[in-house]
Amino acid sequence: MHYITIQGKGRMVLKNTTLVIITFFTPGHIRRAVNPDRLRGISAPLSVLSFIRYQFLMAGPRFSIATCLLCLIFFITLMFPLAEKSNAAVTIQDEKKIGKELYDKLKKNNFLIEDDRITEYVTRIGNILLKQGRSSPFDFTFSVVKSSGINAFATPGGYVYVYAGLIKVAEDECQLAGVLAHEIAHVKARHIAKIIEKSKKISLATAAAILAGAFIGGDAAAAVSSFSMAAASTLQLKYSRKHEEEADTFGMGYLVAAGYDGQAMPEFLSIMRRYDYYSSAVPSYFLTHPGTNERLTYLDQLLHTKYTERGERCIVGSFDRIKTLLVLTEKNNILSNIRLFEDVISSNPHDVDALYGLAVLQNRVGESDKSITTFQKALTITPDDADILKDLGITYFHRGKTKRAIETLRHAYAIGTYDCDTLYYLGRSFEARKNYDAALSVYKILHTEYPDHTDVLYNMAMCYGKMNHTGESHYYFGRFFHKKGKRKSALFHYRAARSALPQNSQQAQDLETHIDTLTKAEKDKKRTDSQKYLIN
Repeated sequence: MHYITIQGKGRMVLKNTTLVIITFFTPGHIRRAVNPDRLRGISAPLSVLSFIRYQFLMAGPRFSIATCLLCLIFFITLMFPLAEKSNAAVTIQDEKKIGKELYDKLKKNNFLIEDDRITEYVTRIGNILLKQGRSSPFDFTFSVVKSSGINAFATPGGYVYVYAGLIKVAEDECQLAGVLAHEIAHVKARHIAKIIEKSKKISLATAAAILAGAFIGGDAAAAVSSFSMAAASTLQLKYSRKHEEEADTFGMGYLVAAGYDGQAMPEFLSIMRRYDYYSSAVPSYFLTHPGTNERLTYLDQLLHTKYTERGERCIVGSFDRIKTLLVLTEKNNILSNIRLFEDVISSNPHDVDALYGLAVLQNRVGESDKSITTFQKALTITPDDADILKDLGITYFHRGKTKRAIETLRHAYAIGTYDCDTLYYLGRSFEARKNYDAALSVYKILHTEYPDHTDVLYNMAMCYGKMNHTGESHYYFGRFFHKKGKRKSALFHYRAARSALPQNSQQAQDLETHIDTLTKAEKDKKRTDSQKYLIN
């Protein structure tokens, strides 16, 4: 608590503060600008309020401007303690809230790669590392940032991010695992929470924005935060050397315990430093992760003293395929990426991943004949590659070669590593050949395993319609429009299905629930619209 001591007429000294004003100014109209009644709600010693009221009511113009300013400064320090005091302890729930706020905004603003194969791959490596060492109160989420920057970071609450550019320059899975292990260690040690607790400028309310400015920067940071990036740039958030040493210590432990080669950590740190010059689009990894030379020395000591045995460089596998898929997520660099794959193939004609990537991009630019030839060449090297089979099958479908498409997609499905596109285009190929029973069998499998796949509902409705199964056709049209948020169209088809489906069927029972839900929503919308009309 702050205390005020009166020292003579018109002078005040604030104890426990750094500002003391003793200069007297000409008395004037300041009392008209300050209403002492507004100060009653402020938590302060009653004697201070009494003093101010007494001076304003009794002393008149003899009450100096300096004294007024001192009182004003005093109450401002009470009203805005976060500007001068460190934050109270940051709880686990606080961390989860901060981390989720930033994650949701990054996802909403399309800064994360939405490719299940890529995300699942990084998550699988992360989960292997999480099984090592001490447990954590957080449920971890691993994401890949849609950026060519060479960076990685973790936020409170268990959110770990790696940039697409970082994965591309990594030489193998083990080096990526080393980066993830280091970031996991930061989260488990709650380093950012400790930084926030000690900071006099970062509050819980602005933490997500500060994290965006520190780790992302540029347009991305501005888009995910309403907080001024100019202000955020002045509130630096970076790990201390002690934090880095702790993250390296625990991270190395996780990496080696998982079976990976610990040598990967200093290896990739050196690679990142070499590429740092080219990563100006985002804040440098080394701005928030300081002490590179000390870290390299420390990691080297750990490898020569504690972790002397070499581990595996690959545990999950398919690292080069993931790098190829990352290239294929880029929509604006198709021609340069075609040249990239052609250069790789010229030096290694049997590089299956480069052949696969080239074939996909050839198809995107309309060179489908070249694409099919490249796919087939890749299959001569790896005939059971599900990715190549899937994309070749889809290419056959778009060329109208539905028989070849069915053969190829069936092969991909039989391997057991298919995705929703394999099933969807297999069903569409059967549908195109008017084999509706086969198409529906595939669509039902797809709908069961991928319930969020909306378009399959439309295809099911079309197949039932062509088979003259009116009730089922209306039912799935209703489901399709319901998922699309088109309530009127959904209600039309649900009501049409209700009169055509057997009353004791499961679909008929589901219909009543859907109709009741949509009818209520329509009534609520009309009521809201009427209220808005009356107000306007």
